[in-house]
Amino acid sequence: MIDYVQTYIDSVERGEIIVSDKIKKAINRHKRDLLKSESDEFGFYYSVKHTQNIIKFVSMLPDPKTGKPNTLAKFQMFILAQLWGWRKKNRQHSTV
Repeated sequence: MIDYVQTYIDSVERGEIIVSDKIKKAINRHKRDLLKSESDEFGFYYSVKHTQNIIKFVSMLPDPKTGKPNTLAKFQMFILAQLWGWRKKNRQHSTV
């Protein structure tokens, strides 16, 4: 399974993608929250599985001009994965 957030972070850290300070902060927050999510006190976990679903769905939507499926840019996949990958923990959930 591809972790689109980590793929984007790796590209940024290798210098392949230049980003703003706001994106650097979002990356640092994601990395920090991943560490926090290992504790039971942190109420959220990151699900790569859920990121796959939203990326697949949005990628198959047709472009209004061409009617062909969308090809998402790395930053678009990063944003979608950030929005859909973080999930609230519940009592039945075990950290994956």
